[in-house]
Parts: sequence; structure tokens; C-alpha cells
Amino acid sequence: MRKIIQTVILLFAATMVLMPAINAYDPEGAQPQTEGDLIAIDIDRYFEEDQCYCTIEVQNNDPNQVITTNFWVQLRQDSPTGRYLGEVYVTEDLSPAESYITDPINFSWQEGGHYLYTEVDWRHSVYETDEDNNWYHEYFRNTQEQ
Repeated sequence: MRKIIQTVILLFAATMVLMPAINAYDPEGAQPQTEGDLIAIDIDRYFEEDQCYCTIEVQNNDPNQVITTNFWVQLRQDSPTGRYLGEVYVTEDLSPAESYITDPINFSWQEGGHYLYTEVDWRHSVYETDEDNNWYHEYFRNTQEQ
């Protein structure tokens, strides 16, 4: 009788340990629900005194889904890994094909012409239908020319 009780307790303990793993197994590898597809479509640059300001126009590129998750947009100089210029937090919901212009990011412009690179949702807050199209760049000439 003692062996039967030990076996039952052992089976119960094994069930308690293994049940979460059994419940979590999904043979089809289900992914979280996507919200849309964020892209950047424009960078605008302007100067006030000795400071440069950039706004970034972002868009929900998905024709069917609304983006309701907040996300970050970063700005870099000359390459995707170049000089970090800043970031801005976007809290707007974006309907399909809707765009939004971010608050400005300000920084000191270095003399000469530069590419400005922006990455939308760079902290990966939004589960997108296409995670590979978040970069956008434009070239800007010297100081206050464009």
C-alpha cells in the first residue's frame, strides 16, 4: 500500500511540474496578433538659432489593421549605426494608411552634408506584419541649405 501511495504522489508531482510545459506547447507555433506595419515616409529638417530640429512622418502601411501600441522612433546620422541624434515616443493610434508627424528631435548639426537615418519602432514594441521595413533615410546638404 505504501508503494502505491508513493507512486501516486510521484505521478501527481510529475504532472504538476510538466503540465505548464504541456499546456504551452503549440504544434503550429502561433504568433502574437499583428497590429499593422509601421514605416517612415519623410524626414523634415529646420533650424532655430544654432540648433537643428527634425520631425519624422510615420505611417501605418497596413491596409486593414489599426496600430494602438505606443512606440519609439530614433534618428541617426550617416548610417543606421552612426551618430545617435535622439529619439521620440509616439502615443498616437494609427488607422490603416494613416500618417503622423512626430514631435521634433533637436541636436547640433555637424558641418557638411549628412544622411539622416530614422528607424520606426526601434525598440520593437509593435508586433508588425513586416519587421524589415522600418528604416528610412534622406540626404541633407550643409547647415541651412536643403
